[in-house]
Amino acid sequence: MVESYDTRADRWVVCKAEDKSPRAYHGVVAIGCLIYVIGGFDASECFSSCRVFDTRSKLWSEVAPMNNKRSYVSVALLDGQIYAMGGFEGPPRTPTAGLSSPRLRCAERFDPRTNQWTR
Repeated sequence: MVESYDTRADRWVVCKAEDKSPRAYHGVVAIGCLIYVIGGFDASECFSSCRVFDTRSKLWSEVAPMNNKRSYVSVALLDGQIYAMGGFEGPPRTPTAGLSSPRLRCAERFDPRTNQWTR
């Protein structure tokens, strides 16, 4: 779900446009009126997908997926490009086995103009 802060009402408001499935441990970055939700985990699967929420139309869309699945991903915006760094390709821990997925030691960059991720 997405919440926005209404400065006139001085309160948080839940947007009525929910994404198609929940995800946690994702990265988030905003470019203008677009909010990019990158990677993540849904309690059973790790994602390489990247979803975009348009704050004007209140619609979700999909852009090109990353080269790697990433949960607990760190993201940054620099010169209009999105960088996704590190994270895990699967759940980092399981209740019984401890560490279950090695840390990723790589990064990739997304160019919104070409809709492409590069290592």
